[in-house]
Amino acid sequence: MTEADVRQGRINDQLGTQLESISAQVEAKVEQGRNKMSEWKSTVQDKSKETFNTVNDFTQNKPWQALGVAVLAGWVLGMLMGRD
Repeated sequence: MTEADVRQGRINDQLGTQLESISAQVEAKVEQGRNKMSEWKSTVQDKSKETFNTVNDFTQNKPWQALGVAVLAGWVLGMLMGRD
């Protein structure tokens, strides 16, 4: 085995070690991203359920006021969309 072969082997070993390190770092970042996404998803689901329950309670307890709010919102959107 020549000295060049030995050097090439060392370089390959070093590159392999660096590649493993980079791969582990990428996997860790991907896992962090998954955890953040899971937390975000849970937060959005909780807020959505809370908002739905609030709106549902309002419409059940005050149907005429809910109808008035819906009509007003539709009128405002119609006015905004009808502008040239």
